[in-house]
Amino acid sequence: MVESALTVGIIVKYRISGEQERAILVADRMISWGAIGVEYNVSKLEKVRDDSLKIAGVAAGSEALIEEFFGKLRAKCENAKCFDDVKQIVSDCVSGIIVDKITDAVLKPMGMDAARFLDLMERNPTHQFVGEAMTIRQNLSNSLHVVLVVREGDSLKLILQQPTFSYTPYSSPEISELSKLGFATVGTGSDSAWWTLVHMGYDPADDIKINLTKALLAKIQAEESHGVGKNTDIMILDNKGIRGIPNQQSLVDTARRVYDKLIKSQKEIIRKAYQQVSISD
Repeated sequence: MVESALTVGIIVKYRISGEQERAILVADRMISWGAIGVEYNVSKLEKVRDDSLKIAGVAAGSEALIEEFFGKLRAKCENAKCFDDVKQIVSDCVSGIIVDKITDAVLKPMGMDAARFLDLMERNPTHQFVGEAMTIRQNLSNSLHVVLVVREGDSLKLILQQPTFSYTPYSSPEISELSKLGFATVGTGSDSAWWTLVHMGYDPADDIKINLTKALLAKIQAEESHGVGKNTDIMILDNKGIRGIPNQQSLVDTARRVYDKLIKSQKEIIRKAYQQVSISD
């Protein structure tokens, strides 16, 4: 179970005719503790780097782990030269957090270093301490889920770090590249947002008006399906940099009205369909 993960984050590509790919980031502001959700007054959208290499993203999971992850990511990405560097740094940051937590919770109390622990794990994989380390690793893996967009020159790429099962406490996290798909979602509302984008015929070649509208509708559907927060932030990554957009609330309000019309039209279509059904009692 992902701690403090009642949230949704969405990144979609868009394109202006004849120009480079660009990206839209959308997220709610909800933080949750167990079944209780509270809307923050701070955006979850993160600007990591904005120069020749542009990096932005959003995460779901434990608030403390998210802050630790983005702190490490910003520091390490200062020296990143390309997308592959960023991808490796993401893996290293997540792995580093996991190793540090296992070391503090299991190894230090045992007076053991990593080499001795790995030897113990190889000799006795069912040892109690190995099980404790694996539990910590799995809980941490489930409590940090990140999606990033990276622009390197003319290339715009998406990467997703998500919870994975492992047979060893020190294995590297799974990092997936979703550049060809053109969009990525994160958080408890991610599946709902993902299917909404697919069903609406999302196309990364469409312009900002079309894909921003679809991203907002996907976010609103996640609100309805998974109870994520209604407060909404929007960020753009384009050739000018990483920035917010004017009239953000007005755009969200318009999308809500469109969503309400879509729901009403679907209900009417279903009503007409069942009126045509003939069933004998």
